[in-house]
Amino acid sequence: MCFALPLRVRSATGKQATMEDGRNVTLAMVGPAHQGDWLLVQSNLAVDTLTQSEARAMRSAIKEVSHELQSRN
Repeated sequence: MCFALPLRVRSATGKQATMEDGRNVTLAMVGPAHQGDWLLVQSNLAVDTLTQSEARAMRSAIKEVSHELQSRN
């Protein structure tokens, strides 16, 4: 299963960006990006742009689900 994550751009040049977690992603689907932008990333492909509030809401939901799954073990 593939899961998309909201990640912040650390640096970008041309059609590639380095994200805050160190992965390099292709920007072909979203166009140019700049340092500090938020992108929805699946594998090594940026699939959408996000606002900061959208990214924070998604991160919060992911954290809650992760916490719930860990508490079940």
